[in-house]
Amino acid sequence: FNATTDQTLIEQLNGTAWKIVKSPNGSKPEDNFLNGVSCASSTSCWAAGEYSNGTNDQTLIEHFNGTAWTIAKSPNTSSSQTNILTAVTCISTTNCWAAGEHSNGTHDQTLIEHFNGTAWKIYSSPNTSATQDNDLNAVVCASTTECWAAGHYSNGTNDQTLIERFDGTAWKIVSSPNANTSQNDALTGAVCASTTNCSVVGYYSNGTNYQTLIEHYNGAAWSLVPSPDAGTNQDNFLYAVTCPSASACWATGDFLSGTSYQTLIARYNGTSLSLVSSPNTSPGQNNFLNGVACSSRRACTAVGAYFHGRAGQPLVARYNRTSGRIVVPPIATSAYNAPTPPRVPPPPPPEPP
Repeated sequence: FNATTDQTLIEQLNGTAWKIVKSPNGSKPEDNFLNGVSCASSTSCWAAGEYSNGTNDQTLIEHFNGTAWTIAKSPNTSSSQTNILTAVTCISTTNCWAAGEHSNGTHDQTLIEHFNGTAWKIYSSPNTSATQDNDLNAVVCASTTECWAAGHYSNGTNDQTLIERFDGTAWKIVSSPNANTSQNDALTGAVCASTTNCSVVGYYSNGTNYQTLIEHYNGAAWSLVPSPDAGTNQDNFLYAVTCPSASACWATGDFLSGTSYQTLIARYNGTSLSLVSSPNTSPGQNNFLNGVACSSRRACTAVGAYFHGRAGQPLVARYNRTSGRIVVPPIATSAYNAPTPPRVPPPPPPEPP
């Protein structure tokens, strides 16, 4: 936040420390957000999000060529309608997907874009209805002919899970379970260890509080997986998931502890899911993690934000097999620099009053 508008923020780990790197904006006088990042190689990374053209949000895609980040041309359904990208994934340097939503004038509809090595183009994606909200919050590929996008749609009363599959030719909606069909269910993160081993995470309402939600794909169908919560009488959210191997996965988010949100990390050890101890800057400060990635089973990094007063600051948690620790990365200013939370109901952890 540069005192008037939100601007992009990209930080890079050079093996020792995190450093802010220069990142462009679609419109400096207006808000700019980056919501997802994926690297196909050390010299080819993509970040996706949105910027305001003064009237509506438009897609924003940036590329790193090993030296610098630059804005890449990205399509929109209309310059007079909202277009947002919330996630991006790359199978190779010439094959990437980005997912999000756009407005048809009255309702959100799915938005999927594809990079073929030359340009980004809008790819046809289905919706449950043109008169229902449909949003995609995550996208992942197990192969060139097996990709998944996950999010939620409105059935007119509640939000329900939405999963779409790319079979190498077209995207289609597939059946996905809900933990509570009479309450809100939403999916926010996705990962595939293979074409027959994929998982999505999110949260659902039990009527009183939000609880973690995990689903697994075994090559034939999606099913609910029992997932841990810090407490059934408090809100629990999962935003991201990664699996460095088929028997090792991590999911990150946050839970409400008293009056503050604290980090939440769940681990799958090949047999069962359980919560693990995760660090926070302070029990009296809001802390949340909305992204996670592993370079190996023994080295993982989760990113998010914590709030110091009203100012949000970047937060990085590192796992080194034996312990977790907080790494405080650099901040662009003393104002709000928190990553954009997933655009799904309910609202993400609020800023302190």
